[in-house]
Amino acid sequence: MECTADMSPELLSLIARVFRALGNPSRLGILKTLLDGPHTVGLLVELTHKRQANVSKHLRVLADADLVRRTRRGTTMIYRTVDPLVDQLCSLAGM
Repeated sequence: MECTADMSPELLSLIARVFRALGNPSRLGILKTLLDGPHTVGLLVELTHKRQANVSKHLRVLADADLVRRTRRGTTMIYRTVDPLVDQLCSLAGM
């Protein structure tokens, strides 16, 4: 994607939402953990050493930016990255 002056306001809003989502160390840690594969919230809490409410809040921001998706299995929510660009961005950032 090229940055051009003719980008729509909607596209600019989407790009800003993605960068906001990536601009938090906790969310980056969650994304890095999800690069290993889908995880439940409980496992993400364990692996990231964050509180459940905090992880859930960050997952909501990442989902709103279309960086992760959730799937319900019974009463369990499973999160995964959805865009191969996430892996490339993390690699570029040295994660």
